[in-house]
Amino acid sequence: TPGLTAITADGIIGANNMAPLLAAGQTPAPNAFSAASDGFQIYQRGVSPTIPFATLDDSLSIFTGDRLGIVRENDTTAFFGVTDLVNPDNNSGNGVAEFQFDITGLANIQIAIDMAAMGDFETANDSFNFAYSIDGGEFQDLFLSTVDEAISQVYTLEGGAQFDLNDPLLMNGVMLSNLFQTLTADVTGIGTLLTLRFSATTDGGEEVFAFRNIEVTGTSAIPEPATASLALLALCGLALRLRRATMA
Repeated sequence: TPGLTAITADGIIGANNMAPLLAAGQTPAPNAFSAASDGFQIYQRGVSPTIPFATLDDSLSIFTGDRLGIVRENDTTAFFGVTDLVNPDNNSGNGVAEFQFDITGLANIQIAIDMAAMGDFETANDSFNFAYSIDGGEFQDLFLSTVDEAISQVYTLEGGAQFDLNDPLLMNGVMLSNLFQTLTADVTGIGTLLTLRFSATTDGGEEVFAFRNIEVTGTSAIPEPATASLALLALCGLALRLRRATMA
């Protein structure tokens, strides 16, 4: 996609994905932020040279005083982490990532993504949304985030400490926590190329969102051989009856 920096995203594609990943890209580019606390890209414990501390739950042994985090100490699965996009290296304060899949032959398509969030979010400043497009058509909403500023939520870190934070984040009405949970939504339409777009805006170093295990699944859009054979037999039978009627 024009304006996006190509990235390798195979690490966050789930094992049950049925649509081959063709391409991925993002803006701002990976490692674009000078502050180690800011982030918008794919990270992995033990692989990425730096990871924003807000995304990591180090409370079990690495830093027992940790008060914020999602990815636990022994969790080495890749994830896309987002925190504090308002900085001197990113004038827009926004981030966009896209993933393109080959959906040829798929119908009744669904997209499942594991998501997690922790922090005191604000309706006016924080959004994390997913949309999709088929074959270059208009983007349609898939997952939309909201903030409930009337309640608080208790988050439990791996070390056992609990923190009650105001204004939790919801996705399609489901409240997120600092533990990954799978959300699934339907895709309308069929085609050959599906583009999944993730758009984020967030302005706080203590507000973090993460996702991984993107899976595009569906059923076959091609009739089963048995069904096709039955249809052919029906057509042959109709032709034979028409022929007999004509001869009579």
